Order: sequence, then C-alpha cells, then structure tokens
Amino acid sequence: MKIQRYDLIQIIKNDFLSNWKIHLILLIAILISASCTVITVYKTRLLISEEENLLRIKKKKTMNGEI
Repeated sequence: MKIQRYDLIQIIKNDFLSNWKIHLILLIAILISASCTVITVYKTRLLISEEENLLRIKKKKTMNGEI
C-alpha cells in the first residue's frame, strides 16, 4: 500500500495566492471608490465657490443699478 503524500508548501502557496487575489481586487476597488469620492467632492466645492462668486457679482451689479 502506497502512502499518499501532499506537497504542503505547494498547497500553502496556492492558497496564499488565491486568497491574496481577492484582497488585491478589493483593495483596488476601495482605492478607485475613494478617488472618485475625493474628485467629486473637489469638483462640487469648486462649483459652489464659482456659484457664490457669480451671485456676489450679480448682487453687486444689482445694487449699482447695472442690471
């Protein structure tokens, strides 16, 4: 009767690589999501600032009677 031997190092290596692929995919997804959030907030703040400046200019022109 032949004893079946398992290559423990190969099993551990395959398990480690297969599990880290999932972690790597999740890490990339988190980084993309965080980057999109930061970009969206940045653009929103720029638009709010631009809107406030335009309203300030419009108010100034209205007070001077230009409009």
